[in-house]
Amino acid sequence: MEAWERRVTDPLVASELTSQIAHSDALVRHFGHWPAFEDAELISMRFHRGNHMAVSDRGGWDQRVPPTLEATFYVFNADADANSRERRPAHVSLVFSELHELQIEGLNYQNPIQGLGIHLERLERLKLACFRVNWGGTGMRHEVSLLCESIAVQSVVSLSDP
Repeated sequence: MEAWERRVTDPLVASELTSQIAHSDALVRHFGHWPAFEDAELISMRFHRGNHMAVSDRGGWDQRVPPTLEATFYVFNADADANSRERRPAHVSLVFSELHELQIEGLNYQNPIQGLGIHLERLERLKLACFRVNWGGTGMRHEVSLLCESIAVQSVVSLSDP
């Protein structure tokens, strides 16, 4: 896992990558742009190992379900005043599929993050480009790093009054 200090943070997500994230438009519609996830908080993670072993035993590769990680974050516009409607708090669930690496360190009862970084990284052993995803904690140190083939915005649930 890369030390947080050595990770690319500018930009956290290159604008051309958001178009490669399925349903990214839902997140962009809510915030008006892809948010930095600055000061967001990791609320939950759910890992599903997929069914690779069962499919490899009996065939039927067209029925293969890849390993996935679903992460839900409390996200808001950190540039907006705490009482402003422009803060637009939401629960955002992202699904990372076809995992090749997953490292998690130091989760706590509260998991604020310093932003969500997404970059393309070439995986030579598979001869393909994957998404490198990193997020890390602030004072309550935790870090997550993963390599996956696809990312989707699963849901954006507004927490603002209509």
